[in-house]
This record gives sequence, C-alpha cells and structure tokens, in this order.
Amino acid sequence: MDNIVSSNLQSISDFWMFFVYCLVVVVVVIFFLFYFNRALGQVLAWILNQYLWRKYHAYIEIESFQIALLGGRILFKNVRYLSTNQSICILKGHLSLRYWLWDVRHEGGKFEPGNIKKPCRIVCHLEGLEWFMYNRTPVYYALQEILEMSANMTNGQAEELRSTATTQPLDMESQEADGFSNSLFRRLMPVQIECTRGAMMFGNPELPTMAVLQFRQASSIYNTDQSRSKLDYYKSSLDLIFREPKLSLKHNTDFTVGADDEIHVNRRQSSAT
Repeated sequence: MDNIVSSNLQSISDFWMFFVYCLVVVVVVIFFLFYFNRALGQVLAWILNQYLWRKYHAYIEIESFQIALLGGRILFKNVRYLSTNQSICILKGHLSLRYWLWDVRHEGGKFEPGNIKKPCRIVCHLEGLEWFMYNRTPVYYALQEILEMSANMTNGQAEELRSTATTQPLDMESQEADGFSNSLFRRLMPVQIECTRGAMMFGNPELPTMAVLQFRQASSIYNTDQSRSKLDYYKSSLDLIFREPKLSLKHNTDFTVGADDEIHVNRRQSSAT
C-alpha cells in the first residue's frame, strides 16, 4: 500500500515538473520569437542615450532591432531621434553589408565611369522617413564665439594671431592621429541610401510658414573624397535623386506672434481700413 501511494505521489510530482518545464520552454520560445527584438532595441537605445544625452542632449528611441549575420543585415523599426536641432523618424528599414561582393565601388572616383557603375558595399534602405529641421545651434554657437573673440581682441592681438598662424608650421603628428581616426570612416565609404515615402520639413515656431518637401522615392550616394585644401583631411558629398518630389509652403500652426509683429499687423490693418 505504501509503495502504491509513493508511486502515485512520484508520478504527480513528475507531471507537475514536466508541466513547469513545458511552460518555461513555451514562454522562452514566445519571448525569442516576438519580444526579443523589442527588448534588444530598448537595451540598445538605453546604451546610446547614455552617450547622446550627455554629449549632444539628444534622445533616441528604437522599438525593434535585429541582426541577421548570414544575410549581413541590421533591421530596425520605429526609430526616433530627437534633439534641439532636428528630429528624425523612420518607420522601418535595414542596413545591408554586402560582404560577398568582391569588386565594389571605392572612395572618391566620382568622375570615373568604371567606378560609378560598381555597386556599393553598404546599402541602407529606409521606408517612411520624416526629417524635421528646426534649428542650427552649433552654427550659432560657433558664430557667437567668433564674434565675441573678435570684439574682445585688440588690433595688436589680432596681428599677432595672424603672424603666428602664417609662420608656425603645422603639427603633423596631430594631423596623422586625426587622419588615422578618420581612416575607418573613409573605408566604409561610399554608402548607398534608398528611401521610400519620405518628407523633409524646415521651420520653427518663430516662422509663420514652413517648407515641406515630400517625395515618393529617393536615391542617394554619400561619399568622401580628397580635399583640394591641405588643411582639410577630406570632403564629403551627397548626391540625391528624388522621384515625384513636391515642395510646398504650409501654415505653421505653432507660430507665436510677438509684440513687434502684433504692432506691425495692427498698423497694416489700420492702413488698409
């Protein structure tokens, strides 16, 4: 009798252990099939935000991220980049590294017929692009620093700075270090970009209207080449081809009228009456 009871208890415990194992396997399989890419995107966005927010005060969101090693692709979905200067939203896309190609297009060679006909090693496909540019704070800060420096500098200091810049030789070691850091970036060039259904908007709340450029499809090649000046390491170029573009000026709903603008509008209305 005791043997029968112990065997029944053992069979019940084995059944529940088997049930728990099956449940864990099902949960793990569902997670890897449907939620692993989303979790990977959240983790990658958190890691990138640790650097972007401290360095550029920018924020990025990635809903889904996937890596296909055999196909050489990086797939992403619902990517949003927000900063004080611009915001970029991409519905979905993938970055392809075509490692199986032997003869590909090299850097530069824009006017070489043989080089232009070759395919690019890196191709980026985007679908549903929205690019909103509303500020250029780095340019403003650079101009502000230049104007403050020129305003606070006396004639003697300005002449001394010019003579020092013309007589002192260039630091070749720093140039070589910077050139070495840029070598990896230049090896990845050129990059082919294909976009389907996109829009580019230019404006901010200080302007009454905003420019909107819509297109059905766009193809571009981002490339680098040797600069004409010895002081520049390289120059970058972007060749764009739009299909069915449409450029329009639309009313800015976020436009706020200032005090001077209100006075100007009131004067115009009074003169019209």
